Parts: sequence; C-alpha cells; structure tokens
Amino acid sequence: MPAVHSLPTPALLTLRLRICNNEQHKSPESTQMAVLTYQARTQTRDVFDFEFPLHADTGSAERVGDLVSVILAMIDQDLKHAGEMTNGDVLQALAMALAVRARMIHASPELISKLAKDLVNDALGAATQADRQSPPTGHG
Repeated sequence: MPAVHSLPTPALLTLRLRICNNEQHKSPESTQMAVLTYQARTQTRDVFDFEFPLHADTGSAERVGDLVSVILAMIDQDLKHAGEMTNGDVLQALAMALAVRARMIHASPELISKLAKDLVNDALGAATQADRQSPPTGHG
C-alpha cells in the first residue's frame, strides 16, 4: 500500500502526495520504479493529478514531495505579497534556480547538465500526462 503524506496547503494550491511502488509502474530494465503521485488543486478549482517517475537513486520520495510543496507554496506566497508576474517569468526563475542548485554539485558540468535535463524532461513528460479536472462553468 502506498504511503500517504499530508502536505502544507498554500492559498493557490491544495496538494496531496502518495508514494507508489506499484507493479504497474515498473519499467522493463528495473525491478521497481517508484512514482510520486501528486495532486494539485488551484484557486480556480482545477485539479491536476500527476504521476512523477522518481529517479532510481532517489534518497527520500517523501522529502522530494515535501520540497515540491514548499517551493510551490513559496511561489504562491511571493505572488500574493510582492505582486503578480507572468508565468514565463516564474518558469525562468525556476530554471535559473535549478541551474544554480545543479552547479553546486561536485561533479562534471556534463554529468550535472545531463542529470538536470533528464529530471526536467521526465517531470515535464509526467505533467503532459497529468489529468486535469475543471469545475463546470457558466449558468446551468
């Protein structure tokens, strides 16, 4: 049974995390592939259900999920207090933060770059596959 972990609830998002080591998420080259099941609910009541594949060397899936929640909550908090900014600017800031954090790793720039790109590509692939549920709009 997957572990369920309760997460902080920022103003714009409600988040739910479940770590899954289910048979259906195994890859042919691996005996077990963990998946971070993550649900985000926006202020407009859209719900996104993500299944993020975790890297084989993930140290703590729970901590990964916690940090995602903290980062999203901090962005929400900043936008609420410092003012709105474009989605492109938010993504640019996150990309720069990833680059800074990646450069702090003591490894070759090629290895760091490959790891960061692989992780981002996997996460974006999962985002593309994420179910989106929107509430009905208009007058019924």
